[in-house]
This record gives sequence, C-alpha cells and structure tokens, in this order.
Amino acid sequence: MRISFVGGGTDIKEYHANIEGSVFNASINKYVYILINKYHDKKKCILKYSKSESVNSVKDIKHPLIRNCLVLTKIWGLDIHSIADIPGGTGLGSSSSFTVSLLNALYHYKNKKISKADLAKKACHVEIDLLKAPVGKQDQYAAAYGGVNTLVFKKNGNVIVKKFNNKSVIKNLKNNLLLINTNTHKKNISALREHWGCKGFSDPIPMQYYLDELQNKVASWILKFIYIYSRFSYSFLCNALQD
Repeated sequence: MRISFVGGGTDIKEYHANIEGSVFNASINKYVYILINKYHDKKKCILKYSKSESVNSVKDIKHPLIRNCLVLTKIWGLDIHSIADIPGGTGLGSSSSFTVSLLNALYHYKNKKISKADLAKKACHVEIDLLKAPVGKQDQYAAAYGGVNTLVFKKNGNVIVKKFNNKSVIKNLKNNLLLINTNTHKKNISALREHWGCKGFSDPIPMQYYLDELQNKVASWILKFIYIYSRFSYSFLCNALQD
C-alpha cells in the first residue's frame, strides 16, 4: 500500500489528458496477500475475501475486481484467498494493491512472467477501463513498483516512474514517519464519483500548469526536512519546545 505526499488527483485521466500530472508517493510495509490453488471442480471458482463466493460462471462473481481480473487473464477453476494487513476504505490504495496482487498471482499461476510496468498497466486497465471506476493511476504503479517514486502522467496516457534511491534519506523517512489508525473508513469509489462528477476538467485552471513545478519543490522540501530533522536528537527538540 502507499502514502501520497503531493500531487494526488493529477493521476486522474480527465486531468492528465489536458495537463501533465505528477505525484510523489511512497509504498509502505502493509500488504495484500493472494493465495491461489487449483480447485477440484474445474467448472467452479471459490473466492474468499471479506466474504465468500462459490460461483459457476465469471458473470456471477460479485466482487468486481476479481471478476474483471479473471476476465482479463481467462483463468477458471480456482480457489482464491485474499488476506490484507489493512482493511479497505482507509485511503492507502488498498483496492489497487489488491488488483496488482491478484493479477501478479494469476500470471504466476499461468507461468507467465510480467514486468512491473505491464503489471501496473493491466491493473489500471482492470480498474479504469473494465470496471469504469473514477480512479487514477498512482496506486497501481506504487503497488507494482514499490519504493519512493515520482510518477509523471503524460497526456498520451504513458506513465514515467522516477525512483528516489537516496538510501540515507529513505531511512530517515522511515524513522520519522508516523501513521495513526483512526478506524475511519469510507467508500472511496462513491466519494470519487461524486467529486469528479461535479468538478470536471473541461476548462483547466491556468494555475494548474504550475502544479508540476510545485510538486517537485514540495517533494524536495519534504525530503530536506526529514534529513535536517534526523540530524537533531529527540532530547534537543524537547528542550527547544519547552523553552
């Protein structure tokens, strides 16, 4: 799964079709696990996630991501189990992590190697083209590539992944990052449909042309702050705050 620092929303097709988008995000050590085994009845599929399904046809599958992934990969007669470190609706890209993980497992089941780029593209195809979900592309690429990245979304639909490889700064980021579970959940698809349905991008705001430059500056500020912060001891900071 991932956390997004800046640029969220510019990965939406309606945005980057007009203006090049850019996101700075980082994957975290929270995962979605998929277990696949051949089912003894090749005419059926057994699905186990937050619910359980026993289906005789792909069109009968209630889980939209599983249904579209099986349609894409053309596999049947499976026993599929899903396990996640974090529940859906937390805003950490769990749905796309699920899609990437499931596709990766299905292609491995077929003994087909798939690159990170192709895996991310196919996950986007499942969610955006097949499912028609009002989502962007950053979550799929974060899940497929991992690490800390700047993602650039071109007008033609291509995505450029610029990996951040400064191990010292990444270590400081890990040591000085705190995520708190508020037990707040939301239906992301419904919220996104409502948001983009009333906003639209037919007349891009001129200031949005400066977003890419702003994104790069903010990303740089974040990393510099983490580096500077890590140079001071905790006791020094506490003393400074008390004074």
